[in-house]
Amino acid sequence: MPVRKKDRPYLDLGNLFEKWRSRKFSSALKLFQETEFSFSYSAYTDFERGVTLPSVPAVVEIAKKLGQEPDLALLLWARVQMPSSRLRALFDKRNTPKEKTAQQQPNFENTWVFAASEKSQLEKSPWLWDLVILLAISFPHEVSLNELMRTGKGIARQELLNAVQPWIGAGHIQQTKSGLQLVKRYVHLPKTEEWETIRLANFKRAVESITVPYRTLLHRGLTAEEARAWTKRLGELEQEFLSTGSYDQDRKERTHSEFKIFALGVIFGERF
Repeated sequence: MPVRKKDRPYLDLGNLFEKWRSRKFSSALKLFQETEFSFSYSAYTDFERGVTLPSVPAVVEIAKKLGQEPDLALLLWARVQMPSSRLRALFDKRNTPKEKTAQQQPNFENTWVFAASEKSQLEKSPWLWDLVILLAISFPHEVSLNELMRTGKGIARQELLNAVQPWIGAGHIQQTKSGLQLVKRYVHLPKTEEWETIRLANFKRAVESITVPYRTLLHRGLTAEEARAWTKRLGELEQEFLSTGSYDQDRKERTHSEFKIFALGVIFGERF
């Protein structure tokens, strides 16, 4: 009995793998006879048939071994998982933005790559990561010291300046008349095991900053009818929020409402 298309939900991605593979190898078996992969032959054949979905690292590995850039495959990887045609259209290649210019793309010239010295400072003062993120999303504009002091939970002005002085001296941060700004557009934490503790600590602090104030709401039970009513209201709030206009980076002082809006996603769960 032939395999029905509905039993092959990831066929578009599988067809791309088959197209790439057939340019160099007459069969999947031939590919595995001449190339080593981190997964089995049977796993790959299921990927190519569209029966199972590979992980992102597996997609990248397949593309690399077949001499291809993984961009299109990753786009399809996301597309085939969308539950509706409207959402799948968001990942249609013809609807994606044109390739970024070299100036916009992160590279070593415009990226602050964190090293051992930065790791030591983040372990000592975890709030410094919040400061860096605020500077990054405000680039190329400065952020006032008053606003930056709030990232340190009321840290004193001089204490803040002392904490970032090594980064100012290293040329990563520039001190202006009224605040600070990043010298380079992007920041990057190395994707290594030793940095995993920093990443997990950052994630934990971010989640706690949102969930702790709303713990009572998060654990409050809702009936099906109440859930439908609040989901509808959330949709209305979402539209009201979107209608307020785009984020204005030129404002010297900003409230933190643009960050706290993400708390709605936590409170209402699957709605976002």
